[in-house]
Amino acid sequence: QLEDVIKADAQGGPERLSIFAGPVLAENDPEAYDIQYPVKFWKVVAAIVDGELSAYGFVLDQSPAIKKFGLEERLDFGKFNLMQCPLSEITSLTGVEFPAELLQADLLRGDDNVSVDSREEVRTRRVRRRVA
Repeated sequence: QLEDVIKADAQGGPERLSIFAGPVLAENDPEAYDIQYPVKFWKVVAAIVDGELSAYGFVLDQSPAIKKFGLEERLDFGKFNLMQCPLSEITSLTGVEFPAELLQADLLRGDDNVSVDSREEVRTRRVRRRVA
C-alpha cells in the first residue's frame, strides 16, 4: 500500500519503484520455539516524482500486535504501527547505509519521524520551511 500511495502522488505515476526492505534486529526481540523474531521492519521506496528522485523511509512496528496476541497465536500481520522517518534513522537502527543520491532525495531529510495512521498521512512532498 505504501508503494500505491507514492505511485498515485506522482504525475502519471512512476513507471518503476525501487524498494529496499529488511528487519530491524534488536537484542530484546521476542523468542518463540528457540527462534528470535524481529518486531520492526524498515522499508525505503525510491521513485522518480515530477522528474526528480524521491526517497521515502518507513519503519513498521508490529510490537503492539505481538504484545496483545503473542507470537504463538495466528496473527494478521497486515496491521503495523507505521512511522515515516528519515533514511538516517533507518541507518541508526540497522547499520544499513544508503547511497548519497538517496540521502539527498530523502523527503524527511533533517526532519523528525511522522506517525502514519492512514494513506493520506504519508508525506509525499518535501515540506518547505519558511524563514522568518
